[in-house]
Amino acid sequence: MALRLPPTGRLAAALAAALAAALAAALAYAALALAGHAPGGWRLRTLIHSPAELADAERAAHRSQRLAAFAEEVVTPGGVLFIGSSTIEFFDLARAFPGGNTINRGIGDEPLAALSERFEESICRTDCAAVVLYGGSVDLRRLQRPPAAIARDIQRLLDDTARQAPRARVLILGILPEREMPSAMGARIEAANEALAALAGSRPLVSFVETSRPPLVQAPSGSLVPGMSMDRLHLNEAGYKEVASWILDADEDLASLLQP
Repeated sequence: MALRLPPTGRLAAALAAALAAALAAALAYAALALAGHAPGGWRLRTLIHSPAELADAERAAHRSQRLAAFAEEVVTPGGVLFIGSSTIEFFDLARAFPGGNTINRGIGDEPLAALSERFEESICRTDCAAVVLYGGSVDLRRLQRPPAAIARDIQRLLDDTARQAPRARVLILGILPEREMPSAMGARIEAANEALAALAGSRPLVSFVETSRPPLVQAPSGSLVPGMSMDRLHLNEAGYKEVASWILDADEDLASLLQP
């Protein structure tokens, strides 16, 4: 014999079932959002982790994805290795140097300490004939490291190159300015680039390309020109076109590799 609930009991049971269904739906949506498959995930994740922790996790995940892609890529020996942070990652090398044997090993938001961990292996695995290096921007901006420390790290990378590929040419790209750049940041970038230029000048196979110059920058502030950039820090196609031309002009032997 079926149990007959009084009207108030049936109502309570119905409410309980509705609440259970709503809770299940909310939990399912939260799981999707936390996994990045539905809107609101960032807000939910900040209830569990701080924004700084989330940013670190996203950087680590992106780095892991890039490293996995590098491991799968088959490259032709004797190419030009472009290595560094997001300015390298976003560099469309095939468009900039059509026909050149270029290898992109850029990882966005990567400081020099992390770059150093993979630098020698990158040279060995690619068996490159030349290196274009961009590093120090993250260290100056996010980590607030002094220019002298950045120069020391770059010097160690040059030493690594000389040890692993003693005949390889190296071109150091100067640290880029930013839009509406504060004068203090401009001074730090200038000091870092002066130190990097001095490093290049002390080694026979190393050259330096100054990037804080027209048409990338506007006078008198020295800030990045909006028409040459896609956001506060990164170049657009026009900006990369200028940098590519400076690279070709800086070193004839490097240019011969990039424009066979």
